[in-house]
Amino acid sequence: GAAVRARDPRLATLLAQANTGGNGSSLAAAQLQLWRGSPVEKYLSRESKLVFGLLAGEVAPPLPAANIKSWCQSFGLHLWYLRAPTATLARAVEGYLASVASDTAVFPAAPGSPAVDPDVSRLKDVSFNLLALASAGAAPPEVDAAVAAMFHPLTYCSADLTNAALAWHLFVALRAVGALPASAATAALADRVHVAFAQQLLAMGDGVGGV
Repeated sequence: GAAVRARDPRLATLLAQANTGGNGSSLAAAQLQLWRGSPVEKYLSRESKLVFGLLAGEVAPPLPAANIKSWCQSFGLHLWYLRAPTATLARAVEGYLASVASDTAVFPAAPGSPAVDPDVSRLKDVSFNLLALASAGAAPPEVDAAVAAMFHPLTYCSADLTNAALAWHLFVALRAVGALPASAATAALADRVHVAFAQQLLAMGDGVGGV
């Protein structure tokens, strides 16, 4: 995209080498250092500055030209441009959360509305929760409160607190594969999720499904 808009095939070849290992990141950073503050900088296209910045790992915060709006874009930059191709998903998640904590990356906010729950900012998007869980392999037993928050309806819908369908399906699948801790808190959470989904089905008139 950027290379095409700039009509610069050299940018395309650089982008093709992104996250392939080697010294590409340090070389891009060195080139940027030479350009910045020099008379040459004013002749550089917006796309060239953006591409070299990304290749140099300048993703936290990203350059304004990157126009990052969502946590998915923000995390993607960390995964693709800031980590080596051999880095684990766990390292990418840890680095991204560290940037979130320092306000240099977009928070993975849940879609829930503050009008429904004024404290919705404590919740994270369901997709990120699954990503973080996958990076850890399984939820450690000492984070029962965080595990419970993963199945809150406002992590995947904006206002419907009675929508337990996705929470129930996720809970059943994750528990079946051993991704959730075998604790009393998880057992209590199972009861709440099952009851919430049964109530939703009954309210929809699906009495057999609710049973």
